[in-house]
Amino acid sequence: MELPQIFENKEFGKVRAVEHNGAPWFVGSDVAKALGYERPNDAVNAHCKKINKFS
Repeated sequence: MELPQIFENKEFGKVRAVEHNGAPWFVGSDVAKALGYERPNDAVNAHCKKINKFS
């Protein structure tokens, strides 16, 4: 598996992503944090029907 790429924006901060089967997969907690959720992990669990984890 590839190392994550980091996308950085002044407004949203840093969001990590990896390529998986030719498609970008974003780190859910990074996206939730960029969207302003106070508890990013809780937001991912509440709003994502299927969660895939890479190790």
